[in-house]
Amino acid sequence: MSFYAGLELSYVLQSNTLISALWSQISAIIVTRPNIQESLTFGFYRVLGNALGSTLFFMFHLLLESRRLFFILTIFFSVGISNAIGQKKLVPTAVMASAIILAICEIEPSSPILKVSYCRVIESLLGSLVAIIVKSITTFFSQIITSKMKN
Repeated sequence: MSFYAGLELSYVLQSNTLISALWSQISAIIVTRPNIQESLTFGFYRVLGNALGSTLFFMFHLLLESRRLFFILTIFFSVGISNAIGQKKLVPTAVMASAIILAICEIEPSSPILKVSYCRVIESLLGSLVAIIVKSITTFFSQIITSKMKN
């Protein structure tokens, strides 16, 4: 479901179709947890981490010319900001988001970094929302089935 939502999003945003679909699907898989509260927490950190990594990468793009240097500085600042706000959970996602942006921009040099950056955030949000909605629906129906089985 998240794969198709990512495909639709890529058409709307006119971004790389396969990457958008896969990034949304990966987000949905990562965010799906045993209970809804854990899914919400993971979804929140996934979107926030992507926003941090994408924003830092884009900001360094405005200031510097070397994309590899953007990536190194994004790692450094992601760790620093995450530690400063006490949210070390953001680092892996922020670094992964900037690595994906770097890879896309290396493969397709004409890709606008701003567009690639905000697409990663929106795709993560989309995948997280799909996972949370599906988890909510399955939790709801499993509670109904469990209560009927007890009766």
